[in-house]
Amino acid sequence: MTPEKDACFISRRLRTVLSAAALTVLMCGPADAVEPSSKRAVPVVCVSSFEASAGDSALEGLSAAVSDLLQASLARNRDVAVVDRKRLADVMREQEVTASGLGVPRTVARLGGLLGADKFITGSVILVNRELTIVAHVLDVSTSVVQASRKVGGRPADLADLSVDLARQLATVL
Repeated sequence: MTPEKDACFISRRLRTVLSAAALTVLMCGPADAVEPSSKRAVPVVCVSSFEASAGDSALEGLSAAVSDLLQASLARNRDVAVVDRKRLADVMREQEVTASGLGVPRTVARLGGLLGADKFITGSVILVNRELTIVAHVLDVSTSVVQASRKVGGRPADLADLSVDLARQLATVL
């Protein structure tokens, strides 16, 4: 083969490979793309860290556990897609948003939009006279409006069951 034919063969081969790669990208789209909410079969939900009532440091561990348990319970529901909390933490760090900023609906809407979420769940954990109350609020990301609120109550020892019950209640309004 002459050098010209060699170059022509390589050029044709390269065009074929690049065309196949471009076609694959066009057909599949980016791996982390999020479908527009109007085309999704299920709502995408982001569960934020729950706050401990009145800054009670004893409740900090309980509030973190509630967020984790709630996310795990919702993730088992096939009618809901849940954003990974690590991804939420990464976006919050990138956007320089603290946990206290999650009480501001516009901030929640902005974060939810960046995460591809339709709904954002936030809430608090309250302990009064050995009675644990968990309050959750569902915010619609597109409107920044609280769509629904739910609460459960019981003994701190029943935290896992309370979280599952709360997840069931929330799933009906998502």
